[in-house]
Amino acid sequence: MLAPSGGGKTSTIVDLITGPYARCFESIHIFSPSVHIDSSWDIVKEFAKGLKESTFSDEWNVGQIEEVLSKQKALIREQKAAKRQKPLSQILLVCDDWADDPAVVHRSEGILQTLFCRGRHAGISVFCASQKLRALATIVRVNARNLLIWWLRNQKEIVALLEELSAIYPVETLHQMYLQAVEDQPFSWWFVDLIAKEKTRMFHIRFEHRQIVEEVSPQELLAAAPQPDVDPEPAQQL
Repeated sequence: MLAPSGGGKTSTIVDLITGPYARCFESIHIFSPSVHIDSSWDIVKEFAKGLKESTFSDEWNVGQIEEVLSKQKALIREQKAAKRQKPLSQILLVCDDWADDPAVVHRSEGILQTLFCRGRHAGISVFCASQKLRALATIVRVNARNLLIWWLRNQKEIVALLEELSAIYPVETLHQMYLQAVEDQPFSWWFVDLIAKEKTRMFHIRFEHRQIVEEVSPQELLAAAPQPDVDPEPAQQL
């Protein structure tokens, strides 16, 4: 999730946890410098009382995260060994606004990178909110499954984002789609589903409207181009 401070990341995370994903996770673990001072998290804290186990920390505690990861792996192994018919247990870890700490988001061998690489095999989902795309380690960006992007103020950030998606559509086309999404209404965002099987299902305005690019072949463009209204030159007699 990419947006400058006050752009709408935290409120959207809160809405997702208590709304569409309310029954998905057995526990949630929030790591955010503002988790105890931003009243937006109070809703999640109250919601988490009905879950099996949850934690809220304003420090990036690697030891605590490793303990969560270890317990979850053991639980998944146990459930697989028992051939559990129900969906395997799922937990959520939120990494919110640690872009100013390279040791958290930019190290190639950090715990966050491990979660993005192998967390899904242990039933761990990760929401990573950042003010800057380039502050995140490459392994995080490569393994992200979805992107939510709000209005970005830095042109270099927009260029970096569009370049990473340019194998799907040309940068100019992507830029138009991005602007259409973030300008749709106040605090609107661009949703990119990176694991969609077809590119016509990848880009959305929030979760509400799908963006479809009408692609035209060079032959169709040539056929549609207006022809010059010029009389042909008379044939030369040899």
